[in-house]
Amino acid sequence: YAFIFSQQGLMAGISIEGRQYTVRFSREWRPDFATRIGPLSYAFTRPLREIALRLDRNDFDLSFDLVWEAVAEPWVEAHHVAHNRQRRTTDQTRYTQTGTVSGHILFRGRRFDLARGGWTGTRDHSWGLYAGRAPLLPDPRWLPPPPAPARRRAMRFWMPFRTATYSGFYHFHEDE
Repeated sequence: YAFIFSQQGLMAGISIEGRQYTVRFSREWRPDFATRIGPLSYAFTRPLREIALRLDRNDFDLSFDLVWEAVAEPWVEAHHVAHNRQRRTTDQTRYTQTGTVSGHILFRGRRFDLARGGWTGTRDHSWGLYAGRAPLLPDPRWLPPPPAPARRRAMRFWMPFRTATYSGFYHFHEDE
C-alpha cells in the first residue's frame, strides 16, 4: 500500500504479485483546503501522531479505511540547498517519520486486514523551493552553460525502519 501527497494531487496504490495498481486524484487546491478529493480523504486526528486515511468505494475497485500511528518523533533531515548555473534551484526541508498502519484494504473483491502493530508505514514530507523541476524550470537557452560537476551524484539511499522494539532512519548520498 502506498499513499502519497504531492503538488499534483493525491495517489493511492497497491502492489500485488509484482504488479502495481494506482489511482490518482487531483483538483484545484485553492480556495478549498479540504483534505478530500472525491472518494479519497485523510484527517490529522492527532498531529504528528495519527492520521486517518480513507478511500471510499469508487469505479477503480480499490478502497481502504486505515489509521497510521507514529512510533517515533519525526526526523528532520539536514536542510538541502542546491544551485545550477548561478541560480538557486533547491532550498528544501524534509522530515521522515516511521509508524504502524492498521485497518483494511479492499481490492478486486479481496480484503486485506492490517493488524495494529503488524504493518509499517512511513511519512516523508518535504517543502521548499524546487525551481529545477517543471513547471518552474527555466528555459535553458537563457541560462549560462552548466559547469562540469566536481563530483557527479550517483545514488541516494533512504531507509526508515521499524522493529518490535526500535525504529530508526538513515540515509546517505554517494557520488561516483
